[in-house]
Amino acid sequence: MDGRFEEQSELLGTHTNCIYAMSSDVFKFRPVSVVPLRAFMFSAGTWSELVFPVTQKIVRIGSSKCETDILIEDQSIAPVQLVLRRIGRRWFVFDSGETPLALFNGFKKRQAALDEGMKIFIELGGIVFLFCVGEQGIAPVPEAGQSVKNSFKLSFDGSRAEFSFAFQALIGLDALCDINVGNSAFYALVFYEQNGGFYLYSPFGCGDGPANSSGEKYLNLRDGTIFMAGEENIIFNSDFGAHYPPGALLMKDTTRSSLVLVELDDMDNVVNKLMLPDKGRSLFVGRNPGNYFMIGGRKISKKHAQIMTGAANICVIDNSSTNGTYVNGERIEKKVVGLGDSIGFGDRFFILTCAE
Repeated sequence: MDGRFEEQSELLGTHTNCIYAMSSDVFKFRPVSVVPLRAFMFSAGTWSELVFPVTQKIVRIGSSKCETDILIEDQSIAPVQLVLRRIGRRWFVFDSGETPLALFNGFKKRQAALDEGMKIFIELGGIVFLFCVGEQGIAPVPEAGQSVKNSFKLSFDGSRAEFSFAFQALIGLDALCDINVGNSAFYALVFYEQNGGFYLYSPFGCGDGPANSSGEKYLNLRDGTIFMAGEENIIFNSDFGAHYPPGALLMKDTTRSSLVLVELDDMDNVVNKLMLPDKGRSLFVGRNPGNYFMIGGRKISKKHAQIMTGAANICVIDNSSTNGTYVNGERIEKKVVGLGDSIGFGDRFFILTCAE
């Protein structure tokens, strides 16, 4: 196991998005809050919903029949290319392949965080996924004469909807969508990228939006931009972060982020972050102060394990520790660990992520 309470507990039942578990150490019940993940896949011209158990906190996507929950039959894709993992009340999506291949709302990234109410399109191997976290629904529209501070507006067919800049407006014909136009259940997403302005992404094309040398596909939205959703013209208006000319802002290269070990407690709260050095370094973890990372605990050995850093993964080697080193719940001697994988050093539990 991962050396963690929830991984070693007995599932007793579910109720209103809570899992009730019993700890083998303290013999008491406690609720573990669950944030629902809704997933849809577009393949062969059709959207279909993917259903996962409410207790499932990790989803793997790739070309391996044995290692994945969602199989993509494309050998150019890694055995496990994408990992979705619930951490606390957030879901994270990781591109764990040696080479990042997925588009996250049109951008190439190593990871993305999904808070409640957020949506993300992911394009991989000719297949498009839409992931929604938490309760979704039509966004509140201001009453006549009122305006939302730092907002954006979408006007179409004599109608206008106004949203807070932080809201992601989903366009399509499905009931989950905020703007019901287009010719597909889920057609496009309008969203704000921190320090980068507003963008439009659609798996069906973004008009004159670029497909740059990295294969990214998106449309930078400025005040007055007109784009099409199916046969409907939609006008985008905003005076917040939408007045920059094309090329005026450089987006952060999120495919080269530093690797981070995020430590979680028994309730999936983040309690510590350990920034790993660059590729090609070797270091030790344990309770001895001379280790690169000193971590305490009654089940941690003095020099518990060795870590060798790569570009997008690490190699973890157990150093004959008393209570073991675990990767995704399996006790190991040596194992390559990818983004989104869990690591247990004795009774301490970590997830390998990128710096946000």
